[in-house]
Amino acid sequence: MSSVLRAVLTRYAACKRGSTAILFAMILPVLMLAIVGGLDTAIVYHQHPKLQGATDSAALSAARGLQFGDGETSRMKAVALNTVKAHLSDKVQELHVDLKVNREAETVEVRVDHRIMPPIISGVFGTKTDRIYARATARISEETRRIVLSN
Repeated sequence: MSSVLRAVLTRYAACKRGSTAILFAMILPVLMLAIVGGLDTAIVYHQHPKLQGATDSAALSAARGLQFGDGETSRMKAVALNTVKAHLSDKVQELHVDLKVNREAETVEVRVDHRIMPPIISGVFGTKTDRIYARATARISEETRRIVLSN
């Protein structure tokens, strides 16, 4: 090796300029993945309380049909579905509402699940879409004949 090449390589190895930029470039992908993962988690935690509130309202609305003697299950399910749709945005995808009526116990259980907007990480890597679920049970109180939520 020539002395000029050896001097250039020695000087290059001893140089500390730009080391922060190189270190930052190595850490940046991990940092970005952590930020995007946090955003995905925040999306799910932000949407679940809305879904639970809509499910609670749907159970109360459907139980009114049971309370007033108009307890046709298909009509109660339609009321529950419309109530959930009214509480959620128009961007809801694949909404499923399941209704169980127990006439002896005078309870109505509503289970709702829907596909949330594709999280960023799932969308990038092409994994399955995420779903969130909520459940609420409304019963007619024996003492007051009012509808109450019970979980």
